[in-house]
Amino acid sequence: MANLKWVAGETLVTALSTELNSLANNTFSSLSAEIDNTTGLYPWMSLELYLASFTPGAGSPYVACWLVLCLDGTNYEKTPNGSSGDKPPDAIFPLEAGVAQASRIIIADIPIPPLKFKLVVQNKSGAALAATGNTLKYSRHYAQVV
Repeated sequence: MANLKWVAGETLVTALSTELNSLANNTFSSLSAEIDNTTGLYPWMSLELYLASFTPGAGSPYVACWLVLCLDGTNYEKTPNGSSGDKPPDAIFPLEAGVAQASRIIIADIPIPPLKFKLVVQNKSGAALAATGNTLKYSRHYAQVV
């Protein structure tokens, strides 16, 4: 009987960096560069959010991330903007409230479509992100039958 095993993911790629620097609470980053999954056809993606040292606010601070999809290869869907018409985020990175620290958070195995897409994040940490050193990286991967 065959076994299904993971294949090592592609090299980590930086999707957002300076776009995250000093990102105010309740605001969105600009869109990442286009990620083309129409030829690689990877079914999953892992995201790594690194936030340089800062102190998130009280409550349940987090950073949300969306895939902004392109079905026809040219036109992208509406970018989330905090309105009631936004679709749910594709990943939520929880943060520890009130603790000054750098954070590296990985969300693995996010399903991705065989389309072009971009990434965007919203800072819901209760504070502005650090002025430098923040990144959102991704790696796509698949499984194989052996």
